[in-house]
Amino acid sequence: MRNAMSKIKEQSQMLEEERERAVNQTKLASLGQMAGGIAHEINTPLGIIKLANKKIIKTLQREGYQSEMVNEAHDLIDKTVYRINKIIQGLKSIARDSSKDDKEWTHLSSIVEDALSVCREKFKGDGVKIDVEGDLNVELLCRGGQISQVILNLLSNSFQAIKSQDKPWIKITTQSTSDYITLSVIDSGHGIKDHEKIMDPFYTTKSASEGTGLGLSISQSIATDHGGSLTYDRNYPNTKFDLVLALQTKEQVA
Repeated sequence: MRNAMSKIKEQSQMLEEERERAVNQTKLASLGQMAGGIAHEINTPLGIIKLANKKIIKTLQREGYQSEMVNEAHDLIDKTVYRINKIIQGLKSIARDSSKDDKEWTHLSSIVEDALSVCREKFKGDGVKIDVEGDLNVELLCRGGQISQVILNLLSNSFQAIKSQDKPWIKITTQSTSDYITLSVIDSGHGIKDHEKIMDPFYTTKSASEGTGLGLSISQSIATDHGGSLTYDRNYPNTKFDLVLALQTKEQVA
């Protein structure tokens, strides 16, 4: 009887995980289509702004007009256009469903940047300081979009938990061995009360209006699929999640 009940519970949990995965893939597909549409609509006017900015500064220089204020404004416009482009590209990369893609060699730095490009300005606007420490110059054989989704989910969870603090901060760190790299997302919180449940499907401490994000159970599945793990460090003084990913060389894979 106990074995039967255990199997039923296990099957029920598997069904819940599959349901959550399907819901999230549907959300990602819709978001991906929306991101593609936004990119198409925004890229054209951005291109016009960039070209006009270039023409204005060239015309002024040709006519001998020099102004430090104008040069600073020109640089600011260029940097802003570049930043908007980065946000759009990051959103497109993260929003698409990459679960069926082949794994490719991808730099960890670009994976992290895709995640940060989506949330950096929001965090900055709400006074949340974010720092990146450690070596990101590592190539991983992975589905980069999925790993970016996991990192963005961890960052978003941290943001929601600490944004009301006086001096909130989030830190991304890395630590490597010969076989694995550990990317940790640490925030100024002081741990999670019901940490035993956080990897369960559909468990969330967020309100309905804040959504459930990708879900830690799905994030954990993605990490496992990449030969790694996603764990919560309950012994750390602040709130800390460790994303462990397998390191391979191209010679090992060939």
